Amino acid sequence: MPSTRMTSFTKAIKSASISSDGSKKFHVPFPINKGGVPLDEPTWDRLWEYATELYPDHRAQINHIRISPCLEEVPIPHAPLLQFQTSTTECLNSIQSYIHSLTYNHTGTQIFDIKKTRPLAGLMDTAKDIVRESLPIKCLEAVVLSLYLTSPLTTVNRFPIGFKSEQKGRLHYHIVLGLSYAGMYGAMGISRRKELMDKPLVFRNLSLLIENFNVSYAKNGHLLKKVRIGMNVSHDIHSMEKVAWRCISVSFKPNNYSDRRTKIYNFSKSLRSYNTLPEIKKRVPISSSR
Repeated sequence: MPSTRMTSFTKAIKSASISSDGSKKFHVPFPINKGGVPLDEPTWDRLWEYATELYPDHRAQINHIRISPCLEEVPIPHAPLLQFQTSTTECLNSIQSYIHSLTYNHTGTQIFDIKKTRPLAGLMDTAKDIVRESLPIKCLEAVVLSLYLTSPLTTVNRFPIGFKSEQKGRLHYHIVLGLSYAGMYGAMGISRRKELMDKPLVFRNLSLLIENFNVSYAKNGHLLKKVRIGMNVSHDIHSMEKVAWRCISVSFKPNNYSDRRTKIYNFSKSLRSYNTLPEIKKRVPISSSR
């Protein structure tokens, strides 16, 4: 008979779905580190326990790594410096390459606590912490980091795109940063799956970009249920405005392609007219140092 002992990891999963008054709230499929960096001892214990749950046949190797006094140094990625003579497209490619170099966080715990209700300035402070610590990240952390690194690129409109999908009866949530530049659309972010993170700036309209994600989800065995798109985010990293994460919600059904295409197209017109800033001749480079 299987054990009913609740591990610290499963306790953290359960607590993430229950609010302080005991009522259920939005389900978070993984614990979030609330103690900041460096990680406290309970968080480290949870990370090691999760590793042994994933790989029970390698418990001895995991324990050996855990107690080893000397481990091989891991190269630390450095945030790109965006020089003013570099083209916008090259800047975006450099930023996405940096996000890739941080790698996706498979530890079972989100390292940085992202509160969507914080003002943009507060989220940018978290982004600076992500750059400083250079640890693996999940999709929401990647979006916040992307907003920070692309802030000098004032001719690029940035807006969040959230996805809700289903696989084998289980719901999954994902988010990327949508991009609009020179009349073309793309995306920036990170994911477990290569097809669900960044998209090049090659899509003539927002609907084509979203439909490409729909195809990518299908290739990975997911049924896309809903897409939520937010408004353009300010380039002022000191702004006290809050990010508009969800301004439009689009349902995906087999027979509503024309309706959702029209809905997305109409919303994209408001994106083009909202918060469009003029070109500046010199971009302020973002350094990895603080």
